[in-house]
Amino acid sequence: MNLACVLPLHACWLAGREGTPQQANRFSPRQVAWHSLLALVLGCLLGGLQYWLGEDSLREAWSRLPARAYRFALSELAFSAACIGWLMFLFPPISGGIELTRKRSALAWILAVLSSSNLLYHFPSLMSVLGKLTANPSWSRLEQLPRKELLLLMKQPDILAISVHFAMASVAVALVYVLWLFASEWSHEDLQHSGRMLAGVALLISLLQFGVGVWLLASLPAESRDRLLGGDMIAAIAFGGGIFSTLLLCGSLANIALGKVTQADSRKAAMWTVVTVLLMTVALKGIRSAKATVEQKEPRQKTATARLVS
Repeated sequence: MNLACVLPLHACWLAGREGTPQQANRFSPRQVAWHSLLALVLGCLLGGLQYWLGEDSLREAWSRLPARAYRFALSELAFSAACIGWLMFLFPPISGGIELTRKRSALAWILAVLSSSNLLYHFPSLMSVLGKLTANPSWSRLEQLPRKELLLLMKQPDILAISVHFAMASVAVALVYVLWLFASEWSHEDLQHSGRMLAGVALLISLLQFGVGVWLLASLPAESRDRLLGGDMIAAIAFGGGIFSTLLLCGSLANIALGKVTQADSRKAAMWTVVTVLLMTVALKGIRSAKATVEQKEPRQKTATARLVS
C-alpha cells in the first residue's frame, strides 16, 4: 500500500523528466503507474486474506463498523483504482521521446493527486484504528462505531503519529522503489541528476522519520515504551534492528545523492527499505500488545469522546 499511495505521483514526475529520446526510451511512466495499480490490487487481496485467515478479534473489530462504512471504503478504493487506470492510459506504452501536451500533463497530475491523497487520507488512519481495536476491543465501549466516534478515534495522538509515519514512509518507499526499478539506468550521464534527486528526497524523509518516531514514542503509554526499550525481547530487538537498518538505508541513499549512482547502491537501498519495514512492523505489533495490556485496565465506560475531552 506504500507503493499504491505514492507511485502515481512518481509516474507523472518521470513523464515530466523526459527531455530526450534516450531518456524516454529508458523510462516508462505507464510502467510505474501500472505497478501502482498492481500494488493496490495486491494490497487489497492480502488484506482480504488476512481478514479471512486472521484471528476472531480482527473480524470482530471489522464487524463494529456500520455497513455504510464498508460501502464507502470500497467506493474509495474503486475511485483510486479508476484514477490510476485513467492515468496509466494517458501515457503512451513506449514514449519514444514524445512529451505530453500541457493539457494531458495537467490531467495526469490531477488524477495522480486525487488517487494518492484519497488513499493517504483514508487508509492509514482507518487501518490503525482497526488494528488497535483488534488488540484491545475495550478501547471503545461502543459495539457499533458511528462516524463521529470513528473520527474521534482517528484523532488520538498515537493514531495520528502512525498515520503521518505511514504517509512519509510511503513517499520514501516509492522513491526507493523507482530507484530500484530503473537501477541499471541511473548511471547514464543524462540521468545522473534525476537519480541523485530521488535519493536526496528519500534521504531527507528517512531522516525526518526519526522525529516522527520520537513523537510516536511520546504518545505511547509508559509500559509500551518500556517494552520497546527492553521489556519485550522480540519487540526491542525488532525496534533496535529497525533503527539500525534505517541508518544503513540512509548511508546507501547518501552515497547515491552525493553522486555514486550505481546499480549496487540502488539495490542496497531497496533491500534495507524492505528490512526496515518488516522490523518496524514487528515492533508495532509489540506496541499494540502492550497498549492492550495497559488500556484494558481502564474503565470500559470511557468512550473515545470522554477521553478526548479529559
